[in-house]
Amino acid sequence: GASITEYLAAILLQSILIRQRREGRRRELPVSLAVPINLRPYFPSETLRNFILTVRPSINPELGDYTLDEIIAQVHHHMRLHITRQEMQAVITKNVSLQHTLPLQLVPSPVRTWPWIWDTALPGAVPTPLPLPTPGIFQVPEEMKPCIHHMEVVLGQSYTPRVNCAAISFGDTMEITFAGTVKESDVER
Repeated sequence: GASITEYLAAILLQSILIRQRREGRRRELPVSLAVPINLRPYFPSETLRNFILTVRPSINPELGDYTLDEIIAQVHHHMRLHITRQEMQAVITKNVSLQHTLPLQLVPSPVRTWPWIWDTALPGAVPTPLPLPTPGIFQVPEEMKPCIHHMEVVLGQSYTPRVNCAAISFGDTMEITFAGTVKESDVER
């Protein structure tokens, strides 16, 4: 019962795990994805700007080997657990409350990011996730459908050495786009 997004996320996690194992790392790191969730169905908004939060399914290879079915199940349950109005409201509330903390307002922005960078560098921390934007099924008015041949997501280059991936569906076709600054293309294949 996994969605296409969950299946695609599981495939990406597995390919990153396979790459990491092939590189022969002394200690395999956890891998994660940043899957954006459209908040409009949960919180009515008229903004045309992005209105998203990310859910971050991850796999820790130090816990053992995973089959694809196990990865799919883990991603599926993680997404179902965290994509609820209550969970997302808690994240929004936390983010907003941090913005209103006077001591943090007085600290320059570059200095505020150091604790986050330090936290992600600690042993056991999940590294910066691979973003996986999936706008889902693109809806257009019926009269426009004959004029559209296909849809795709155009990604900008990443400033860090990683792969970016996005997927969009229109009609009965799903387009998957990869962009990145790494030389190897094994994750994309």
